[in-house]
Amino acid sequence: MNEEIMAKSLLEKRENGISVMSGLRTIKGRLLFRFAMLGVLYFLYSQSSNNAFLYLGAGYILGMTIQDISWFATIAKTWSFSCKVTDWEKVEELAGKNS
Repeated sequence: MNEEIMAKSLLEKRENGISVMSGLRTIKGRLLFRFAMLGVLYFLYSQSSNNAFLYLGAGYILGMTIQDISWFATIAKTWSFSCKVTDWEKVEELAGKNS
């Protein structure tokens, strides 16, 4: 992602705000892949008598997802401060608004 695209995204977030759900929408492909991995792990579990694959994999996938959710929650909580300290003129310049 180049600076212009990131600056436009930041300007959009300034207008619309940021939330946990908006953050999760940005990683929906990753979340779908994780749920597909859970399906594969469940298949492996059903084909063998070893539960280790299911428990280890499910714990890893759920841990990643919980970490993402908590990260987005922290970003959403501190968004008002981030807006105050961001040089929006520089962001607009990078987005090509002043060119």
